[in-house]
Amino acid sequence: MTFLVKELIDESERIFNFHESANVKPEMEKYGYSEAKMAEGKTLLVDAKAACNSYAKEFGEQLQAFSVYEAILIPCKEHYGKDLEIARFVFRDRADAQSTLELNGRRKHSVVESYSQMVDFYDRLTANAGWVAEMGKMKVTPEMLNDQKSELAKIRKLKDEHSREKGEAQQATVERDQLLEKLNAWVADYTKVAKFALAATPQLLEGLNKVVR
Repeated sequence: MTFLVKELIDESERIFNFHESANVKPEMEKYGYSEAKMAEGKTLLVDAKAACNSYAKEFGEQLQAFSVYEAILIPCKEHYGKDLEIARFVFRDRADAQSTLELNGRRKHSVVESYSQMVDFYDRLTANAGWVAEMGKMKVTPEMLNDQKSELAKIRKLKDEHSREKGEAQQATVERDQLLEKLNAWVADYTKVAKFALAATPQLLEGLNKVVR
């Protein structure tokens, strides 16, 4: 957008106060700015304000959802890193485990891929009782492995919730921007017409000095 949101809202409100002047309203009415026309602008302003508030709310909820998601994801990834290193040592001579558990190679970096890699690791490991027993020798108990699986299940729900909140925030942004663009166009048109309508009394235009571009 080529304008500042708060500035546009302030300018819009100034216009409606400016229009109420006994010296302004009659002249502007001659150029089509009737009560109905002004009501259109006021409706745009009300809707734009509501959209800005909705955007702020949705964006805040998105940040909160990500914060909760991240708070569980980070320690889970750290725990996974430790279990991975132990598994690499335990199964250093087991090609089948190395391949199945994806012990070699670089870790995935994207959220989706790294999450899937962790889920696959614990699901495939706990599905093999012999491997679980081997990990137990290094103090990685079945309970610890199942706790990680439970945390990953929570993370999945939180990840999906964050995705939903992110989508709602993006939609709120689109709706806000559309309404602000309409309001900005209405303000620009009013200002241009005011220059013609009040040409004989230019001193009155000083009331619009901050909105005339």
